[in-house]
Amino acid sequence: MLLLHNDLVLTVSRRGKPEDLGLPGGKAEKGESPEEAAKRELFEETGIPFTSCTPFERVFEREDGTPSGRHVTVFQTFLRDPPLYADTQWFARRAHELRLSWETEPGVLVSWVWPERLLSPSCTFAAFNRKLFEAIAR
Repeated sequence: MLLLHNDLVLTVSRRGKPEDLGLPGGKAEKGESPEEAAKRELFEETGIPFTSCTPFERVFEREDGTPSGRHVTVFQTFLRDPPLYADTQWFARRAHELRLSWETEPGVLVSWVWPERLLSPSCTFAAFNRKLFEAIAR
């Protein structure tokens, strides 16, 4: 899921590796559409409900190149206004203030970063992210 707000991209770190950032996402459960899986994964990994986002736009699809031949679909959406959740860590004091990072569980950091950060050698999926950004730029 490519979630954008004010030119920043929402990322999730790998557990215990705060510099290894990737996009929120995961596998669809049995009977779940790609769109349903993206909404569920977004909330599970970041705490952001899909109702806070604009409608999905399918921006990138390919086989993942592994022997299992999984199909990868990336959706792009934009965060509207940060929702007013007084009990969540990611909402700052005023609606126009967005926290740049927060932990959803111990060792997992959710961060708003410049897109270039996802191309860093410390990111496991840097090559995938580069292909994604190239596809979007076309």
